[in-house]
Parts: sequence; structure tokens; C-alpha cells
Amino acid sequence: MNDAVAVPYALWLIPSGELRAQLRATVEDLAVRFKSPPFEPHVTLCSGVWTAGLPALRTALDSLCRGFGPVYLTVAGLGQTDDYFSCFFIRLINSDSPRLFERATSAINGARSAPIGPHLSLIYSDRIADINRAGLVQEISPSLPARISFDSAQLVMPATGHWRDVSRWELRHSVSFNADQIDQPGL
Repeated sequence: MNDAVAVPYALWLIPSGELRAQLRATVEDLAVRFKSPPFEPHVTLCSGVWTAGLPALRTALDSLCRGFGPVYLTVAGLGQTDDYFSCFFIRLINSDSPRLFERATSAINGARSAPIGPHLSLIYSDRIADINRAGLVQEISPSLPARISFDSAQLVMPATGHWRDVSRWELRHSVSFNADQIDQPGL
């Protein structure tokens, strides 16, 4: 009898240093303004449903991130969809490490990357009509950096099994990238 339980997970890239604090402040400000949940700023490297136990997933994350130095993604403006988790976001281009997301999805069985490509969400909401996203583009665009650096990865799981329970997301593992030992040619 198989006792494995299927649990949703996501592997995140976490912004570095002061920019992380600035992005967190932006997400929190927008959450208050638009009555949406606050969350840690991140880029989903891959996600899926895991059945092989948490230690194996931690090992997979460690193996995937081994040799990573800082990861840089180029900012390509702001974007929006009618999906809850990509209501309003920073659009990113993976020009420095073009195979990074492909490497992540192939390293972990059943993993997938975001259908809209690399992005860093600023608002989670399904109340689209209540948010003047065109106005937000004008407000936020001037302060966007040219690129965002990421210095760690995190394994996150929803405690309830449901991603919309944002306040119940749990950090299960974290890996800091080693800037002294960069091994990215194969990305």
C-alpha cells in the first residue's frame, strides 16, 4: 500500500537585499489599497504536486541550486491577466540564464513553470474591476529597476493544500546561492 500523500509545492527565486525590502513594501502597500493578501515577493521557478516525501523534494532543490551564483532577470515592464495569481505583475526576461526554468522543470518530476513566463506578482486578486491597473502601470513603471537579482531559492507549500490560502503558506526549505562558486554555463 502506498502511503504517499500528494502535496502542492512551489520553488521560488527570492530577490536580493534592499530590492527585496522595496518589493515587499510595494506588495504590502498594494495589498492594503486593494484589500488583497500580502505575500513574500518571489518568482516561481517551478511548481507542482509532490508525492515522494518532503526530504526528497528538499534534496531535489539542493541539487538544482548547487553551484548557482546570483540569478539576474531583466525587467520587461508590467503585465496583467484575469488570473488571481497574475492579476498585476512585473514581467521578466530570462536572458542571463536562458535554460534556468527549463532546468528546474526537468529536474523535478511533474514540475511546471508559469504559463505566462517569468514574472514577479505584485497583486493577487480576482476583483479585477476594482483595480485601475492602467493607472498602476503609470504609477509604478518609473520606479522599476532594469533587472532584479535573486540570491536564494525557497520551497513553499500551502498548509491547507490550497494556494489561495496565502496567509497559510509555509516555508519548508531555503537555499542561498553561493556567489563565490558560480556554475551557470549549463543553464
